[in-house]
Amino acid sequence: MRTVALGRWATASGRVPLREGYADFILECPCGPVTVHVTDGGGRIAFDSVPAFAAELDATIDLPGLGRVVCDIGYGGAFYAILPASLLGLDLAVSPVGELRAAALAVIRTIRARGEVRHPTEPELSFLYSAILTDDTPATSPRPSRHLCVFGEGQIDRSATGSGVTARMAVDAARDLIAPGTRRIFAGASGVPFHSELLAEERLGSHRAWRVRVAGTASFHGTATWIVEDGDCLGDGFAIEHAASLPPG
Repeated sequence: MRTVALGRWATASGRVPLREGYADFILECPCGPVTVHVTDGGGRIAFDSVPAFAAELDATIDLPGLGRVVCDIGYGGAFYAILPASLLGLDLAVSPVGELRAAALAVIRTIRARGEVRHPTEPELSFLYSAILTDDTPATSPRPSRHLCVFGEGQIDRSATGSGVTARMAVDAARDLIAPGTRRIFAGASGVPFHSELLAEERLGSHRAWRVRVAGTASFHGTATWIVEDGDCLGDGFAIEHAASLPPG
C-alpha cells in the first residue's frame, strides 16, 4: 500500500508530472527499485515488483499448541510465510481476529527461530517479515482471494500488502499453478482489492523468479505543516551524547 500511496502523492504534488493523465517513474524501495505506473490522472497506481520467488515450498514447522503444519515461504520484496488459515483450524470469515493474530505470530516466531531465510543476493533482506493466513480460494479460481497479513510484533496490515501479494503470486508460479499473464485479485483486512498480474519469468541466483504487477488506489486523508520559528533554539534539533551533557534540573 505504501508504494501505491507514494505513487498517488508523487503525481498529485507535482513532483512527478502527469502527461495526459499518465506517468511512469522509478521508486527506490528498501528491496530495490520498482517501476511505478500512474494512470487515470492518478486514479489508479500500479508497480512492477523486484524479482519475486519461492524460497521454500512445503516447509514443515512445529507450532506450540498448534502442532505440525506445512507452509510456503515466498519473497516479494520481503519474506512471507504463507499458509491457509484452515490448516490451523481457523477460518478468516468467522474466527476471532485475536486467534488469527496469535496463530500468525506463532508461525513468524517459529520460522525466525530457525534462522534459515536467505535472500540470494541481498543479505540484509534475509529475515522473515510476516505471515499471511489465506482463505482456501484456489490459485486457478477467478474469485478474489482474502488473506490476513500479520507482521512485526503482531501488527495487522489493513491492505492486501503489495509485497505480500507479490510473494503469493510467486509461490503459485513456482508450483506451476499460474503462468505469465495470469491475473488475480487479493483483499486484506479492509476488503479493499489489489489487482495483480504475473509478468515475465527470470532467474535470481538459483531461484526461478518473476516480476509481478500490483495495482490499487489511494486516497488522501490530510496534510501537516511543520513550522520552525525564528529564534527557536531547538529548531535544528539537539543531540544527547552522554548523561553529563543533560542540563541541570
